Amino acid sequence: MQIIQAIKLILTLHCDEASKLRSEQFDRRLSFAERWALRLHLVGCYVCRRVRRQLNFLDQAVKQLPARTDPTPDELRQARGRIARRLRQG
Repeated sequence: MQIIQAIKLILTLHCDEASKLRSEQFDRRLSFAERWALRLHLVGCYVCRRVRRQLNFLDQAVKQLPARTDPTPDELRQARGRIARRLRQG
C-alpha cells in the first residue's frame, strides 16, 4: 500500500469499512495502515466500539464450543425420524 493510500485510509475510514476490517482481523493480520485506521476510528466511534465488543464476545464463545463430531448413523436415523414426524404433523 502506498503511503498516500495509507494516510487516506487512516483519515477517512467509515463505519462500514471499520466493521469489515474488524471481521477480517479474525482471518488475517491487518496491514499497519489498516490497524491504525481501525484504532483511530474506534477512538471516536462508540457504535463501532460496541460492535467490536460484541464480535470479541462471539469469538470467545465459539472458541469455547466443543470440537464438532460427525453424527453416528443411529443419530442420523433418529434425526430423520424426528424430521419426518414433524413434517407429517404439519
